Parts: sequence; structure tokens; C-alpha cells
Amino acid sequence: MPHQLIEWLSALPGPLQAFIAATIIAPLRIVYDRSETNWMRIGLESLLCGCIAYGMTSGASYFDVPHGVGVFIGSAIGFAGVTQFRALVMRYVVRKIQ
Repeated sequence: MPHQLIEWLSALPGPLQAFIAATIIAPLRIVYDRSETNWMRIGLESLLCGCIAYGMTSGASYFDVPHGVGVFIGSAIGFAGVTQFRALVMRYVVRKIQ
């Protein structure tokens, strides 16, 4: 059974793999850190991480980034979380505007 699951997951497109990775990693990180106890917020954080990862890896394929790197990007976003990712993007945007 686990072997079939791994084969099925590896056959999915990179952005979808990144979405799944981020959506799984984010709630595990939140529960481990004990930073949030509201399950609705944990679920929303997980979906936000997944959507950001999907968007990032879809954009990365435009630049011919290898398939495995997309999954890494999704995993990193899920591990960092939406707040950290937003802060990073805002620092970059503010730096470019000034």
C-alpha cells in the first residue's frame, strides 16, 4: 500500500505535489510549535500554504526549474508558514520600491 501511494504521488504534476507537501507540513509544524490551537485557523493556514506553494511552483516551471525543486519550494513554504513567507515578500517588495 505505501509503495502504491508513493508511485501515485510521484506521477502527479510538480505544482500539485508542492501543494500536497505544503498542506501536510504546515499543520504538523503548527501543532508541533503549539503556536495555534484553533483548528479552523490551522486548516486555513494549511490551505494558504498549499495555494502559495502551488502558485510558486507553477511560476517556477515557467523558468524551467526542475521538477524536484518545485516540491522543495512547496515543502519550504509549508515549513516556514504564511506569516514568514509574507514578511519575506514584503521586505523584497519594499526594497524594490525604494
